[in-house]
Amino acid sequence: MATFIERLRALGLDPDNFVVVGSGLLDVLGIRTADDIDLVVSHSLYEELSQHPSWVMTEVDGHELLQTKGSEAWLAWDNDGKPNFDELVGDNNVVAGYNFVTLARLRRWKVEHDRPKDQRDVVLIDAYLRQPN
Repeated sequence: MATFIERLRALGLDPDNFVVVGSGLLDVLGIRTADDIDLVVSHSLYEELSQHPSWVMTEVDGHELLQTKGSEAWLAWDNDGKPNFDELVGDNNVVAGYNFVTLARLRRWKVEHDRPKDQRDVVLIDAYLRQPN
C-alpha cells in the first residue's frame, strides 16, 4: 500500500495551494493510518478541481466540497464554514514539502467534534505527545 505522502503526491496538486487537515498528519507522524485525504484548498485550486471530471461536488453537513476517490477538497476547516486557506497555510507543519495543519489545532478540532473516532484520536495524540523527544 502506498504511503500517505505517495497518495498525496499522486493527486498531482500544487502543494502551495492546499493544507492537509484531518488524519493525514496522524499518518505522517506514525500515530495511525489515514483512510482518506482531507484538504483545504485555495479558491483558485477549488475552481480548477470543480472543472475536472474526476472531482464531484457534494455537500456534507450543509457545506459544499469536492470529492474524488479517497480525497476531499474543502474551502474551510475549523472555521464555521468560512473559507480559511490563507489562515491555515500561515500556521502549519511542513512535511515532505506539503503543508499540514498543526497537531495542536487538529487535537483541538477533534476534542470539539467529540465523535467516537475523534475521541480515539485524542487518546492517540496525547500518547504521542507524552513520548520523549
